[in-house]
Amino acid sequence: MVKACLPHDGDILFNLPLEVISDQNKLRNNLAKNASITAVDGQAGHLRDYFSAWTQLLTTREEASETYKQLGWVDDDKLLIGERLYSAGKIVKVPVSKSSEKLFDKFKPRGSISAWSSAMNKIFNCEGAELHQLTIGFGIGSIMLKYAPSDMKGSLIHLASDGGGRNKTATLRAVASIWGDPHNCLSNGKDSLATIWNRRGQFNSLPMAIDEITKAKDGELPDLLLGLTSGEGPGRMQASVNQERDNLASWEGITISSSNRSVVSVLKSMKSRPEGEMTRILEFDLTTAKRTLSLTETQEQMESIIQNSGVAGDLIAKYVVANLHAVKKFMYDMYDRISKNDGSIKFTAECRFWLWNVAMGLVGIKIGNVLNICNFDLKSVYKAGVIMLTKAKRQIDELTVDSMSKLHEFVMEHQNYLLITDSTVTYSKDGVQVEGDNVKPIPPRMGVTSLRYERDTDTLFVIK
Repeated sequence: MVKACLPHDGDILFNLPLEVISDQNKLRNNLAKNASITAVDGQAGHLRDYFSAWTQLLTTREEASETYKQLGWVDDDKLLIGERLYSAGKIVKVPVSKSSEKLFDKFKPRGSISAWSSAMNKIFNCEGAELHQLTIGFGIGSIMLKYAPSDMKGSLIHLASDGGGRNKTATLRAVASIWGDPHNCLSNGKDSLATIWNRRGQFNSLPMAIDEITKAKDGELPDLLLGLTSGEGPGRMQASVNQERDNLASWEGITISSSNRSVVSVLKSMKSRPEGEMTRILEFDLTTAKRTLSLTETQEQMESIIQNSGVAGDLIAKYVVANLHAVKKFMYDMYDRISKNDGSIKFTAECRFWLWNVAMGLVGIKIGNVLNICNFDLKSVYKAGVIMLTKAKRQIDELTVDSMSKLHEFVMEHQNYLLITDSTVTYSKDGVQVEGDNVKPIPPRMGVTSLRYERDTDTLFVIK
């Protein structure tokens, strides 16, 4: 990292790769490009010698400092928020590179925690706002997704309502304010996919908020929704080289979106069997939610939240790295409690992503209460979360029942087009393939075959 101090334009920071220093032409071009410094041949040689001497001195004086392109967890016990690297009992300021400068600027604490906490509680700490509170919990608990099961890399929480005025965008801004500046951290569904993937990868463990996500192009929306839950953006090849680029668009964090449309309904309209995507997306219907403050009062409190952003994340990071074992234990305990509930709800393995999401949200509520920054009632939020999970499971069950009903109806209508046979191949116990000689098919009553049933394998085939 080089700082060029110019007499009229101030200081300019830029990266100077080591391979550039030894080549005068490359060095001259790099200085001209990054700092508008023009060096003639003799000057370029002196600068080369100067940079080389400094490089040798630094390598003998101190250990090289690492720069980062992604926020969140470093190794298993350090948490990077902006330029601050948190570990138990210590905070270290990391070097800022040109590629990380704009990213780190989004996550600088400002203001006071008391002002932020007061505004948060005035807007969200009220009866009937439990799902908003749980969403704030997701904003805090996103950093714990790293410690969920390894097949869960990403997660999507969607806030939907039929019309505005339900504090959806206010909730997204509140989530973004936990860690950084909401103005610079809040994305929009109209952003390009490349922009969304890049930012999601940069934020990594931290939550990412996307307002009006359904404004994405219809053809791109299913890929966007599923991609956000997968933990990795699409891979790309290097130009003119048969080799993949390093994919920095990977993450282990929660994404929270909003719109006046249900993304579940969008998936249903685009896919005949959307159950796979639906089990990875947790949607909150806020249509019946009520404001406790007037629009003007909400805007005043939101302005206070924005002016005091990032300070909560500083406290949360210190607490989590110092109490990581206890925080992880609480998350696993919450998962077990939700999955067992009172025995009245049978959650299947397909529901595990939902359950882990709610467990992380409850961890966030717990941390907020311990730090006295969000005084939400954990029991009420837990109850609202279980009710919401029950509704989500019912949607999946209805889709499954509907699919089986359609199959049963098709079979009944096409009985006259059924071919009954035995499989032409059987297998012995030692795995040796044996040709069957007892194939005695029963042809369909009508001329065209629409169904085939194999008696020996008890398998029904639908022929298109």
